[in-house]
Amino acid sequence: MAENNGYSVKSVKSFMGHEGYGFNCTLCKDGRKVASVINQGDGGEPYFYFENKEVEKALYAFVKTLPKRQTEFPRGDGSKEKFEYTEDIGTFVAGLIDEWDYLKRMKRMCKTKTVFRLDDTEEDRVQVIDEPYNASIKAFLDKKYGKRVVEIVNETIAKG
Repeated sequence: MAENNGYSVKSVKSFMGHEGYGFNCTLCKDGRKVASVINQGDGGEPYFYFENKEVEKALYAFVKTLPKRQTEFPRGDGSKEKFEYTEDIGTFVAGLIDEWDYLKRMKRMCKTKTVFRLDDTEEDRVQVIDEPYNASIKAFLDKKYGKRVVEIVNETIAKG
């Protein structure tokens, strides 16, 4: 489960809006609903419908403690522009949804494939062998890549 300081999302529904993907979800704290969240996919901020003012204040206070984040965007000339931004409740929930979606895709993929990351693989990218994960595949990975294997997603998913 994608979680940060007890905050998680569930009942995520995504759709294509006028300016990209939108979503509806339930924001939870320690497994209990604290808000309904709607992003209309129109390029604007998401709408939060909190259960009460205390949970709203707690979320705002928590998000203020988060460190600045860094990201990059491609430029027209092929280079990437890096910049730093301050997290807000919209980007915080969007990050939880991104993690939730990533875990969902990995769980689906791990049912029929072996999914792993090497030390030079980007954090959000994986390598795939089109065979279900088993002891002989693990031995193959150990022999071929050795210590370069930093994660076998099938094992991570099984623990989580």
